[in-house]
This record gives sequence, C-alpha cells and structure tokens, in this order.
Amino acid sequence: MKRVYISITITLILISQFALGQSVKTIPCATDQAMDKYFLSSPEKKSDYLRELSNFNELAKLQIGTKSKTAFIIPTVVHVIHFNGNGNISDAQVLDGINQINEDFKRENADTSDTRALFKSYAGSLDIEFRLAKKDPNGNCTNGIVRVNDSKTNNFGGQDALISSWDNTKYFNIWIVNDIENFTGGGGVILGYAYYPSNGNNPLYGLVNRNDAWGRIGNIIYQGRTPTHEVGHALNLAHTFNGSCGSDCSSSGDFVCDTPPASSPTQGCNLNLNSCTNDSQGPSPFTTDVKNQIENYMSYDDCQNMFSQGQVSRMTSALTSINNLINLTSTQNLINTGTDDAYFFTAPNCAPVAQFSADKKINCVNGSFQFEDFSFNSIKDSTWSYNWSFPGGSPSSSNLEKPVVTYNQAGQYDVNLTVSNNNGSSAILTKSNYIDVLNGSGNFIAPRKVFFTETGFPLYQNDQSLSWDINNKNNSAFTWERNTNAFFSAPASLQIRNFNNSGNGEKNSLITPVADLTQISNAYLNFWIAYAQRNNEVELLNISYSNDCGATWSLLKSELSIFLYSRSKISNSEFVPLSSNEWAPYSLDISNLAGQDNLKFQLEFKSLGGNNIYIDDFEISQSPLTQISNSIENQEFKIFPNPSSGFFSIEARNFFKDEGTQFVVVNNLGKIVADFELDPKQTRTNIDLSHLPAGMYLLKPLISKGARTKLIIE
Repeated sequence: MKRVYISITITLILISQFALGQSVKTIPCATDQAMDKYFLSSPEKKSDYLRELSNFNELAKLQIGTKSKTAFIIPTVVHVIHFNGNGNISDAQVLDGINQINEDFKRENADTSDTRALFKSYAGSLDIEFRLAKKDPNGNCTNGIVRVNDSKTNNFGGQDALISSWDNTKYFNIWIVNDIENFTGGGGVILGYAYYPSNGNNPLYGLVNRNDAWGRIGNIIYQGRTPTHEVGHALNLAHTFNGSCGSDCSSSGDFVCDTPPASSPTQGCNLNLNSCTNDSQGPSPFTTDVKNQIENYMSYDDCQNMFSQGQVSRMTSALTSINNLINLTSTQNLINTGTDDAYFFTAPNCAPVAQFSADKKINCVNGSFQFEDFSFNSIKDSTWSYNWSFPGGSPSSSNLEKPVVTYNQAGQYDVNLTVSNNNGSSAILTKSNYIDVLNGSGNFIAPRKVFFTETGFPLYQNDQSLSWDINNKNNSAFTWERNTNAFFSAPASLQIRNFNNSGNGEKNSLITPVADLTQISNAYLNFWIAYAQRNNEVELLNISYSNDCGATWSLLKSELSIFLYSRSKISNSEFVPLSSNEWAPYSLDISNLAGQDNLKFQLEFKSLGGNNIYIDDFEISQSPLTQISNSIENQEFKIFPNPSSGFFSIEARNFFKDEGTQFVVVNNLGKIVADFELDPKQTRTNIDLSHLPAGMYLLKPLISKGARTKLIIE
C-alpha cells in the first residue's frame, strides 16, 4: 500500500533543500530536443534530414558485420567558453577529452573487456582521429583551442554557438561550456548535445559539452562517455531508444539491427534489462530475443564501452556520402587546416595570443584583485614571459603569471598584457575600464525607503552614491526597468516584462547602493511584490548581500516563484497589478547584518518564461511589514493522519477567518500537481491525493492578501 508521510516544519533550510531538489537529475543528452528546436527555426531542413536518415538505414542494414577499412581524420577546433575564468579548463583537459573520443571510436578504450560475450563479436571500431587544427581559417598558426570570455557559457544553447564558430565544412566545432540551456522543459543538468549531419548548411553543426563532463582529468564531475556519445550523434547515430520497440529491428531502437532496440532511456547498469522483444525481427543478426545492449555508447546507461559494427557502417556511410563531411575529411582540407601528417607532426609551436581574467572586476578601495593569464594558441612552457601594466594600481607592472594588485582610489582602470615565448610575442591586449574600484560608503543610511521616484533610475543625478545597479547577465531585452503604469505607491515601481521573455533561465539582478546599517540594531529587508505565474514555471528570486562593494555575494534567501504569489490564481495573460490588493508584502530578517556598514543587497530573478514581476517600496527597516503574517505558527492549521496512504484531512479552524482559501500541492521539481479549495466555515476538509506517487510534497495556501505559509508533506 502506498503511504504518504505528512509532517509540518518551519525549518527553512529543509524547505529550501526540498524545493530546490538537492538530488539533481542528470540528463545525459539533449540532442533530440536541440534538433526539434532547430527544425522549428528551419522547417525546410527536416524533410531533407528524414530522407537522408532513411537512406542511411538501408545502408546500415546491408553492411552489418563489416568493419571500417578507411582512416578518417577530422580537423577539430575546441571553443572553451568561460566567464571571467570560470570554466576555462586547461589545454591538458581539452586534449584528454579528444584522446578519450579517439580511443573509444578505435575501440582502444581500456574497458573493452567489460563488453559481455553476447555482444563482443558485434563490437565495431572506426578508424577515425579527431585532430586539433594547426592552421586557423586565415592560415595562421593555432593550437586548435579558442578561448572566449562570455556570460552565455552559463546558459549555453542554440544561436550562442555563433559567438565563436569556424566554418563547419572545414572544422569540426566543439564548444565547452559551464552550463547548457534546458531544452527538455524540465529540471536537471544537461551534459551535452550535438546536431545530426546533413547536406544542408546548419551553422550550429557540432558538439556542445559541459566542461565538467569533458575528459577524465581537471574539474571533471560527471564521469562517463558524454563526448563520445555526442560525436556519435554528429556522425548520424541515434539513441538506442529513439525508435522504441517496433515490429522490425531496422525501424525501432537506433534503426541498426545489431544494436537491440530499447523501449526508453535507462540509467545505471542493469545487466538483466530487456525492454523489447523484437530483436530478431527483420535483417537482424540475432536469432532470439536478447537483453538490452547497455554497453552501447548511444544508450544512457553507465557501463558504455562499445559501438556496434552496424553503427560503424552507418557512420562510415555518413562520412562518405554527406558532402559537408566529405569536404571535412578531404586531403586538401587536411592540408588547409594543418591536420595532414606532413604538417601536423612537424608544425612549429605558435606565438601566444594574449588573454587574461581577474577574480573580480569590482572591489572597494584597497581591495585586492587577482589576475590570471589565460593566453592561448601555444602550449604553455617555461619559455613564456609576461609583461603586465596596471595604471593606477600597486604594483603598476608585473612579470608574474598571476599578479595581485590593489588600488587606493576609486575609479575605473585599464589593464594591459603582452605575452612572449620562443616563437614570438603577442600583440598587446588592453582591456579598457576593466577594473571598477568603489568607495565603500554612501548615503543610503538605514532606516530608509525608496519609492523609485527618480526618473533617471537606476542613476541618481544629484547623488551618485544613491544610484542602483542592474546586472543583465544574459544581455536580454527583458530586465529590471522603471514602470509608471503599475505601482503599490505612486509614482512608479520596478518591473521585468517577463511575460514576453522566452525564459531560458535568464538572470537579472537589481543591486542596491552601498547601505549603512550602523544606525539600527534590528534590520529587515522589506518590499512589496506583485507576481503571478503563467503556467507551472518554477522561477527563482535570489536575495544576496555583499560586504566588499559587490565583489562577492552571500545568499540570504532563495525564493521559489510558487511562494511569491501576490494573487490567488495563475494568470495566462500578461499580469499587470491594477490595485493594491494585487500586491503582497515581503519581509526578510537581516538582523545579523545590523550595525554593519558597506553593504549591498541584490535581488536576482531567474526567468523561465513565466509572468511579469514588480517590486515597489523597497526599504531597510528596523521592523518587518506587519500587515500580513508569514508565520505558520500564527495559524490554526493541522494535517492528519500522518503518515497517510494518500487520504488526509486539513483542520483549519478560524484559518484566515471568512476568506476562502485555495491550496496547491507542489512536487519535488516545483511543479503544481494538485489544487483544492477550503471552506473556512468548515472545521475539517478531507483531501484525496491517492493519485500522486508516494514521496515528498509542498503544500501552499494561496491567499490573495499575500500570506505565504510553507509545509512539507512527506
């Protein structure tokens, strides 16, 4: 019998851990979703791809049992997309990932002995080698690794690849990034994706991979074969479960008959798994039903170690019949990219290209900045030398690889770097106004309230120390802005027009001026908020503080959007609060910061395509907003029995007096899975949640005046 355990707690840490999903779901691959998104923007390409897919299925059926006889060399460029050094993995880790791909395709991987006897005779090898280019598109010397500093690495996907891309008919592009856009529409960490090849021009063709799932050394967290799996897609292999179980082995699974079809993606390493029974149907080498080939690189399972010979035939067919791939591997292209044997193994090392980052770009006067060289285009060795220049800094110059610099006056400062080795010197790299040094004090002295009356917001012309900052981390058109059409107190509020946003996890921060809390002994961060969900999106409002002028931030509270309702219903139209009743008070106890100076506060909203959000009457006060209590202890509210098999009762005597109350039930992904209404005139309401899977849930009352109570249901 299913049992639902119900408990009530006011431990905010526990609530946050449950609501944010501490056990993170791993999504190995988003290729299918990336292709669907590509076809939406280029629908004419889908029919071409499907036609080619059918042709390759026929070729694969005819060639089962053969092995690759032809060597293919793939000129490769790796674009390491980092943000201020975060994610800038080493050349050694880049090379290790390339080596792992080459080993796996040639079946030189160390775990070939783990292939079960049932499938060992069907294991295939493809004589292919991915080589980092030695000549760039202009014929200049390169080591095939490009490093780009761009915030798009934190939510990378789709057109973001165009920030750094070489001609994909001449180079195989690989993008190594911090985080991948969630194509799947649910929660979880996506490790990689790739686009299938076609004769049509797809400027995004290539492979995208998280940096912590690339190679076997360095910052690796997600160990496995994600790069090998994604290259398989790029060479026209499908997932082993794409066609599910069909009547014929060539039209189900991955459409290759020596790879038994799987009904759905699985993870783990279940050696007894057998999800389809049609393994011997069609031109199959198997005469009976067999277990799933969980060893296959194109599965999601954890014990991958092989491609099948039929898959090798399919990849070979793609390499020899798709024009873009034919050109990519042609002898002339190998010469042009410096990946032919005559040049690749004898090419001289290159002169470096200067690049650097700092551990922070903002700090207070006399705060330190750690600079680090990230120059590229050449293998770093003992012959490298550095020539730094820090106008206005101390020291004003350095020849260290990682110098530390301080500035004793507020202002913006340039940084210059030249790097040399035995092959020459880089051009001087100047980053203008790269460093921002701030005075650590201002006139925002608590208690103080802001009604956003300044027409030039976020700038305050009469007193720059009262100016706010807006950090639009994804360079989106939808960010914090002053709005005079909807407000809690005249004349204006701040809003994000989130309803019109595509919502791919974009982050927009609203940052206060430097605040002085030395005049108060208790402290509360208060504001009024207006927000309504659009569907079941789970957006976030993160509230943080900094005591070093914004150089680093410490999280105070992470609020899920389901707890930010200011109205009782989801709004599927654009939400605009038309009266004060559609605003809710919000108070956060920050008394641990009372008595301190030099503080900044940040409200960071993470958008997932929900509805508009508004903020008004921002203040730092000695007391919370008291009109509405957010405390569960102040309500007569009981749930029983506990545990339950799915049927339980809510006793809500005098709960919110005469106001009817709607409740929502939220699962561990933050999705609303049930809702119901309480009659305040009844002391007890029976609730049936037996249709929900056993587990933990949040129960939230949606009160139009803004009360936000939180319960954990186990």
